[in-house]
Amino acid sequence: MFGKPADDLQQANAADDEYMISDNDVLISKYISIPKSYSSFVPGSLVAGIVRGMLDAAGFPARVSAHFVEQPSRERRKPTTTILIKFNPSVMQRQEQLEAARRG
Repeated sequence: MFGKPADDLQQANAADDEYMISDNDVLISKYISIPKSYSSFVPGSLVAGIVRGMLDAAGFPARVSAHFVEQPSRERRKPTTTILIKFNPSVMQRQEQLEAARRG
């Protein structure tokens, strides 16, 4: 979305309707300085809102949220921003119907 692919895309192990997009260096984070009093603020929340709007406009309603995920690597001091997408049940039902129709 910002001129580069995300660093990782994963489907959650425990739920078929959840996906995670991870980015080690969200562009929007470069231009925001967060005061200590707002330590729980995640600049990637703006990106989550954009993703939610795009999914909704495409007919894939979902809950979308942004989270900081600390990385165990000592090389990386900044946390990774992970966008968590949880699709509405209607999306999953539609997918099941499409798969059933393909099988015959």
